[in-house]
Amino acid sequence: LLSASAAGSLQRMTATFEDWVPQHQDQLRDLAYTLATRREHLPHRTFLIAGPDQIGTPSPGRKVPSSAPSLAMVFTGQGAQWARMGRDLLLRSDFSFQNTIRALDKYLKAAPNGPEWRLEEELLKPALTSRVQTAELSQPLCTAVQIGLMDLFAAVGVNPAAVVGHSSGEIGAAYAAGALTAREAIIAAWQRGLAAAGQTRPGAMAAIGLGWEEVQSFLSPPTVVVACENSPKSVTLSGDAEEVQAVVARIKKEHPTVTARLLKVDKAYHSYHMREVGHNYSATIGRDLVGKRPGKPFFSSVTGKQEQICVWTRPTGNATWNPPCFSGPPSLSFWTMSIMSPFWRSDHTPRSQGP
Repeated sequence: LLSASAAGSLQRMTATFEDWVPQHQDQLRDLAYTLATRREHLPHRTFLIAGPDQIGTPSPGRKVPSSAPSLAMVFTGQGAQWARMGRDLLLRSDFSFQNTIRALDKYLKAAPNGPEWRLEEELLKPALTSRVQTAELSQPLCTAVQIGLMDLFAAVGVNPAAVVGHSSGEIGAAYAAGALTAREAIIAAWQRGLAAAGQTRPGAMAAIGLGWEEVQSFLSPPTVVVACENSPKSVTLSGDAEEVQAVVARIKKEHPTVTARLLKVDKAYHSYHMREVGHNYSATIGRDLVGKRPGKPFFSSVTGKQEQICVWTRPTGNATWNPPCFSGPPSLSFWTMSIMSPFWRSDHTPRSQGP
């Protein structure tokens, strides 16, 4: 990382280092460390990648803005996970990521009837033995990685101006917005995974390259419904396993050029399958979640609105949910709706299937 106060100075400095680096291969690590952590970072910057016996082309020099950019962060839900995700960060003892994962493991271990598995161990397992695709583990593992990344970003001064989450990603988004603590977030994700695993009804989900209106003729509610409206030409279906498979087959037959594929999940999220376990989930997390108003704008893909989530009241000694911007029944929490209800684009009127 090279920086200077003017573009001309940066060009001259870059040329000097291009000549110096090949002659001092044994000092590259020290050089990189010194330039990154022991020098003031001036407005005009460039970087180059160098290794044994080779040096890359410097990046185009640019002047960084005088003020930090307004950064919005999007937190994905289940489905984006893979075996050993976060492994390289987890093995670095000099990064905060490792400490975060271990702290989350302690929170889970101290929880009543906490899991026997450990986040760190599961994240390090190879694909052959990994359980990252199971309902019980995929959600807490994804949330743990998101929390770890947020702590790592914060350590280097990168913070979101606003957040939005999709499905279980709303838990990570709530942590990033300051609405949930790390302990509350990982327990909510773990309990969500347990609730989903407790649904034994065979379920399936599918990605379809058609819009909401186009796919309606193929549906048979409540056995097959639109779970997520991703874009004007992309939806996710959810429901009974055999029914979803049959719908995918019909769409492939009538629209052979359109994407129509089953997802690698065995649960029908955001369908009536989740309604059957949603109330249990709400009751379980009510023991551990207190929460507070978000410190940053939090946008929900359930309602398509900015939400003031995580406001708990206990007027009768029992936890009840009272989010001022959420219009669902008081007996249901925002997180219960997050696992039960479909997700919509913010520019589309929600067609909620919640009870």
